[in-house]
Amino acid sequence: MTFRSRLASADADPLALLGSVRTASDPTSVGAFTATEQQVWAYQRAHPTVPVRALYPADAEVEADYPLAVSSRLGAGGRAFADSLAKRFAADDVVRALAAHGLRGASRDADTAGIVPAAPGLDRTYPAAAVPDTRDGGTAVASWAQYRLLPFQVLILVDGSASMNERVTGGDGRARTKAELVRLAGARASALFGGETSLELRVFNTARPGHPDTTIVPYGPIDGRVGHATRRSVLTAAVSRFAVPRRSGTPLYESVLRGRADMAKRYRPDAYTMVVVISDGKDEDSPYAMRRATFLRRLAAQSDRRRPVPVYAVGYGASADMGSLTAMEKATGGQALNSVRPGDLAAAIAKIFLAAHRVGD
Repeated sequence: MTFRSRLASADADPLALLGSVRTASDPTSVGAFTATEQQVWAYQRAHPTVPVRALYPADAEVEADYPLAVSSRLGAGGRAFADSLAKRFAADDVVRALAAHGLRGASRDADTAGIVPAAPGLDRTYPAAAVPDTRDGGTAVASWAQYRLLPFQVLILVDGSASMNERVTGGDGRARTKAELVRLAGARASALFGGETSLELRVFNTARPGHPDTTIVPYGPIDGRVGHATRRSVLTAAVSRFAVPRRSGTPLYESVLRGRADMAKRYRPDAYTMVVVISDGKDEDSPYAMRRATFLRRLAAQSDRRRPVPVYAVGYGASADMGSLTAMEKATGGQALNSVRPGDLAAAIAKIFLAAHRVGD
C-alpha cells in the first residue's frame, strides 16, 4: 500500500515511459517510475543517448518472480523431474544464460553469486526482497484490493502582489526576483499532479479594480483540453510567464474566502477537494483588507463538515504572514509550511502535495 501510494499512476506502462525518456526534449520531466530490472537492462543495452539509473528502495523492494509450481497430481516421476528442473535453474551455466538476457538467477542471494545482468545503471547487489508471510495471504490480497485512485480537485492561489518583484538569493547563490523563482519552482510542481487531478490557477493582487484575483488557468481535468492544448501544458506555460505589476496590493484573505467557497460548490464525496495558497506577504494595501479575526470568523462561518475544503499554504520568504497561514491550516484541517529560503519553494510545494495525498489516502 505504501509503495503504490507514491505513484502518480499505478498503471503506467514502463516501456512507454522509457520511450518517453529517449524522445522527450526534457527527459527529467518524465520523473521516476517503476520498471523491472530486465526492462532497464534492455534499454541500457541499446546505448541510448539519454541513459537511466535503476534505484533500489530498501523499504519497498519487489521481485518479479517466475515460480515453478508443482501440481499435487504429479506422480513420483513428475515430482522428480520438477526437482531436477529446479536444481538446473540454479546451476552456474543457466544463471549465466539468464544474466545474458537481463535476468537474475533463482538464488535468493540478491547478487546471484556474482553473476548479474551487465548494463550501466544496474547495481551489482540490491536489498533482498522481503518474503511475505504466506500463512495469511488473504489479508495481503484484501489490503491490496483497497487501493484506489483518489481524484483531487485543487485551486491554486498564487500571490501576485508587488513584493514578488523583490530580489532574493536562490539555493544556487544567484539573485533572482521571487516571481522568477516561482516560475522555476512551478515548472517542477506541474509534474506533481496525477491524471486524476482537476485544477484551477488564480493569481491574487489588485491589478484589476473590483477583482481580488484573476483566473489564469480555468478549472478542469489536468489532462483535459483548454483550447488546442492540454490543461497541464497550459499550466506549465502560464507559470513560465508568471510576472507581477510594479504596484499592487495583497488581497490574501478575500481571495482565500472566495476561492474556498467556489471549491465547496465543486465538492464531491469521492474526491479530495483543497485550496493551495502561495504567499510572500500579508493581507494589506487593498480595498479588501480586513482584520485577521474578521477573516477567521468568516472562514469558520463558511465551513461545512459535510463538504470539507482544507487550505494548504506555503509561506514564501521571511516576510510571509505565517500567523495567518497557520490559522488557515488549523481552521480548515490543512497544513502550512514556511519556505524561508525562496530557493526551497519547489521542495515546499512538493511537501504540500505529499501531505495532501497522505490525507486523501
